[in-house]
Amino acid sequence: MTKTLRIAVACVGLLWASAAAAAEAPHTLGVGYKIGNGLGFLGADAVLGVGEHLSLGLQANYFSDTSELGDKYTGYGVLPFVQYRFRAPGSSPYLSAGPLYAHVRLNDVTAAAYGAVLNAGWEWIWSSGIAINVGAGASYLGKITATDGFTTVERGGGVAFNIEAALRYYFF
Repeated sequence: MTKTLRIAVACVGLLWASAAAAAEAPHTLGVGYKIGNGLGFLGADAVLGVGEHLSLGLQANYFSDTSELGDKYTGYGVLPFVQYRFRAPGSSPYLSAGPLYAHVRLNDVTAAAYGAVLNAGWEWIWSSGIAINVGAGASYLGKITATDGFTTVERGGGVAFNIEAALRYYFF
């Protein structure tokens, strides 16, 4: 157990040190694979730096699963976000926030919900343009509305623990 812990700490230390030693060139346009924020595991995001510390982004995810009754459901979610980086350029802790929209379809029933996400995390950026982003925070999902075209059902939402992770490439 302690050997595994030492290896994990060493890996994190190497990741931290290599990102800190990377060239401090500004990275303004990035795209990548993104998971989390309550939107699933198959997603992408695009990030555009609009200032030394500020970026605007858009996350889009697709999800598909099977209900408890064996029916397949599919859906998608989108999350425009603002990210504030405390140190720029280069690797930095960040805060990000934005509104989210999720849409789910099960047979003839569709459901939709609006909400918001607030995360804190760290983004490691290397001079090659490769970046890893890991964060956690809270998400709020508002009233969920489902309809089959004739009957509409509404349920209250709530606040939940939230995680996010991304693997990005910054072009410039």
